[in-house]
Amino acid sequence: MVGSSALALPWAYSTSGFLFGLVLSFIGFLISYYTCSLIMKTAGKDDQYYDTLYKYWGRKGYYGGIISTALVCIGAEIAYFVLLTQLLYPIPIAI
Repeated sequence: MVGSSALALPWAYSTSGFLFGLVLSFIGFLISYYTCSLIMKTAGKDDQYYDTLYKYWGRKGYYGGIISTALVCIGAEIAYFVLLTQLLYPIPIAI
């Protein structure tokens, strides 16, 4: 989860209720677990998943995996920066 989805979780739990929030979290867990198990089955004995991407999709898959990983990391850094700037904004105003 990156950005607004991580920031919206408390609101989602407060509006959905405790029990329904737990059910939705468990469904999210099941989907994540299933996705990870598919990746593990696909990877087999490869050391890195990039090797698996190269095996099935060639150079385009290999570089696509590297670029998508980099984009996810950049997105997380941007979300973290925005969150910090929003939380620290009142401090210079108070000073």
